[in-house]
Amino acid sequence: MNGFYQRLRQLHLILGLAIGLLLWLIVFAGSLSFYRAELDSWQLAAMAKQQPVTKEQLATKVQAATKAQDGNAIWPEPLPTAQHSAALALTHLQQKAPDAKHWYIELPQPRSPYLKLHWQQQGERPQLYQQFLQPETGEALQDPLLLRFGATEHQLGGWFFQLHYNLLQLAGSSSRTLVAFVALLWLLLSISGLFSLKGHWRSLFKPGQQLSGQSKKLQRHHQLALFTLPFALLFASTGWLTQMFSENNAPQQALYPDNPYQFYSELFPMQQPPIKAEGALHALPDLTPMLQAAGEAFAGAAVGKISISAPGRSNSTVLLSSSAQSRIGNQAAFLLFQLQPGTGNNTEKVAQLVWQQTEMAGTASPGEPQTQSATHSSTQSATTPFATMPLAQLRQLAYGLHQSLYANNLLRFLLFVSGLLCCWMIWLGLKAALHRLAAGRWQRLLLLLHALPGSVVLASVMLILQSGLWPLAWSLSSLFLLYWGLAYLLLLGWSWFRLWSGAAVRSPTQ
Repeated sequence: MNGFYQRLRQLHLILGLAIGLLLWLIVFAGSLSFYRAELDSWQLAAMAKQQPVTKEQLATKVQAATKAQDGNAIWPEPLPTAQHSAALALTHLQQKAPDAKHWYIELPQPRSPYLKLHWQQQGERPQLYQQFLQPETGEALQDPLLLRFGATEHQLGGWFFQLHYNLLQLAGSSSRTLVAFVALLWLLLSISGLFSLKGHWRSLFKPGQQLSGQSKKLQRHHQLALFTLPFALLFASTGWLTQMFSENNAPQQALYPDNPYQFYSELFPMQQPPIKAEGALHALPDLTPMLQAAGEAFAGAAVGKISISAPGRSNSTVLLSSSAQSRIGNQAAFLLFQLQPGTGNNTEKVAQLVWQQTEMAGTASPGEPQTQSATHSSTQSATTPFATMPLAQLRQLAYGLHQSLYANNLLRFLLFVSGLLCCWMIWLGLKAALHRLAAGRWQRLLLLLHALPGSVVLASVMLILQSGLWPLAWSLSSLFLLYWGLAYLLLLGWSWFRLWSGAAVRSPTQ
């Protein structure tokens, strides 16, 4: 058995040297992503103060700010009602994107007290735009941004999340696969490190031990590893389950030999039917009764998103989804409304169309679809799409646990601190492993590596402070590279100075 545990220690050492720095970066970015919404709110508040306003907008902004406890506050307290914010969003979208194929509205929440709008323009290559609004006045907080896949260059919290989720697509289409393998290796690192501590449990927390510098760092690495073990096991396993099917289709082909794409259809059930913007023109929907029906159907959970397909057309549909903060998994409860013929005697078909609640085929329980007018209070429960395969259900649960959107303020802070402690643990273990290497070139390489984590932390702090105090028009990636380069040179120069001064002090005594 001693040979088995010795091989586990060797495996732990090799894996740590191979992925230590990349794992540190992913965990550090993920720890900051626990406050993704707060970082975005702080940045948007700073951007709103830089926006030029007219006299009418200034009067409206002052009137809204007086309702808040802080006269200079951008976000109103309490937040406006969902009906008020939804009406502002519809008005803005009708002015900015009347011919869009799809409208998406994210209502303000306590952690993200702003209106977040997306719209998809029609064309051979549809383009997706994003814009943020003040939820009380409907004032635009920034110009519309054209989004591109896998990168969020002007959204602070989203940038750190993308760095954690897919490394900002630095490895191309294989970025998510790389993150998935790192998560799997992190899980193996945690398990091998746990078993390699056999015989050292009592000495880990024994008081009064006299240890040298490197032995003390290794001891601290072992202590932090045990302290953060639940965090590491949870987020390594859920991260791997979340990403494992991103690029590798072998599991789908094994589980579904006849139709491999069935896994994705079960994992992401279709909630809103894809339709083309065609048919006769029709008035925009009145979202107030729909929001009231959703409030009853969602059993107290707030409405988080509103999706409107083919807005202003007779074949339009409206989908209301529950807030992500009210659930652990990524399956939202939803209500779907569509225009259907009314019961009037009018001979004009379009004039008879009324908004009615309906259910998507394949997402509800067996039986005939039920409909209900949106103008009446709803006693029908909301529809929740479900996955039939246990593996798809497991992946959905892992996704919700990894995102941790359900966490309250205290739990989110504890997860954030655990993530930072995990980063400290990884760095201590990596330093202890590198110091075991022979002197010479490896020691010079160690000096270069010493400045990497510290420079990333300093660059992140500078990026957060600058974005929240004085946002610039540059992309966040460019700003981060600039700050990282300056911080790395500063820390590297400090390390060389300490090494030179230490050698100068020791030389007279030799």
